[in-house]
Amino acid sequence: MPLAYGLDDSRLKNQVTSAVDYIIRHQHKDGWIGPEVGNSRNFWARYPLFLGLVNLLEADSSYESTVMPAMRRFVALMNRMLKNKGRGYLPHQGDVLNRLDHLWGRVRVCDMMISLMWMYENYPSNQNQVLLENLEMLRQSQMDWAGWYQKGVYIFEDLNTVNISYTDKMFPYEHGVNVAQGK
Repeated sequence: MPLAYGLDDSRLKNQVTSAVDYIIRHQHKDGWIGPEVGNSRNFWARYPLFLGLVNLLEADSSYESTVMPAMRRFVALMNRMLKNKGRGYLPHQGDVLNRLDHLWGRVRVCDMMISLMWMYENYPSNQNQVLLENLEMLRQSQMDWAGWYQKGVYIFEDLNTVNISYTDKMFPYEHGVNVAQGK
C-alpha cells in the first residue's frame, strides 16, 4: 500500500481499493476478518493486514469511514476471544491449527500491538479500554524474546549442526524476520 501512494500510481491504488473493499465486504458478522471459521481462527494473519490498513489510513484518510469500523469490529471480537481462554491466540484442544501456527502469532505479536496502539493514539473512541485490554492480554502470553537471547538458550552455532529436535521447537525464534523484529 505505501508503494501505491508513494508513487502516486493510480493503477496500484485501484488494486489497493479493490482488495480493501473485498476484505471489508466479506467481514463476518461477528467481526472476524478472513475465511476461517470455528476452531481454525488464528489472529496471526490479521497482524500484517492491520499493519497494512494502518499504512493505508496514514496515506489516505478517505478510507476512515469503512476501514476503522471494520478494524473496531475485529478488535471487539479479538477481546471476546482473548477473554475466552485466548482463543485465536493460544492453542486449545480441538483446534484445526497446530502448535507452530499458534507460536507464530505469539512470537510476532508486536506486529498487532503496533496497530492497536496506533488505533488508541490516532482514533480514540469508546473502545479505548478494549484496546488496552487486548494489548495486555496479548502481552501476557507473548513469546519471551528476552528469554531467547540468553546464554544457553540462543543458538550461536550453525543451525545445520544443531539437533533438529531442538531447532524444530525453536523455529519461530530462528526465522530471520522474527529475529530481526524480536531483537
